[in-house]
Amino acid sequence: SKWAYTYGLEVDKEDNVWFAEHQQSKIGKLDKNGKLTEWTTPTAFNLPRRLREDSKGRIWFTESGYPAHIAMLDPPTGKITEYEYGIPSGYPYWIRVDKHDKIWFNSSDPGNVIGRFDPDTKKFTLFVTPQVDSHQINMHLDNRGDPVALLFEKPGQPFVTRMYVRP
Repeated sequence: SKWAYTYGLEVDKEDNVWFAEHQQSKIGKLDKNGKLTEWTTPTAFNLPRRLREDSKGRIWFTESGYPAHIAMLDPPTGKITEYEYGIPSGYPYWIRVDKHDKIWFNSSDPGNVIGRFDPDTKKFTLFVTPQVDSHQINMHLDNRGDPVALLFEKPGQPFVTRMYVRP
C-alpha cells in the first residue's frame, strides 16, 4: 500500500523477503517469484517493525504500539500470536533470535530494559541495564559462546555494552 511505511527486512532460508508494514499493521512476504503475501496483525495500530526468523521458520517481530508486544507469525498457518511482556507503553524497537531460539528485544520506555522471551515456556525475563535511558537502536547477538552475548550502544554515548546472561 502507498502508506505502508515498510520497516525492517529479513531474508529467510528460502530467499523470501519479509518486512513490516509499520503504518498498516501488517507483515509482508515477497517470495523469490515476486508474489506478495500480507498478514494483518491482531491488534490494530500496533506499529510492527524489525523482523527475525527462528530455526523453525517462524517470523518474530516487535509491536511498538499500545500495548507493546513481541509477536510471532507462523507462516504455514498464517497465525500471528502476540505476547505482552508487562510494560504496556514499552515501545520495543529491535528483536533478535539466539541459537537456542530465545527471543531478545529492547524496551525503549523505559529505555534501559532488555527482554528475553522463551517460546517454549512462554515466559519473559526483563533485565535492567546500568545506563539510564540507553535507548538502543540496534544490537548484535554473539552466538559463538554459551551463554550468548548481547552487544549494544546508545547513539552519541562513548561506550559499548557487552551483556551475558548466565543461568
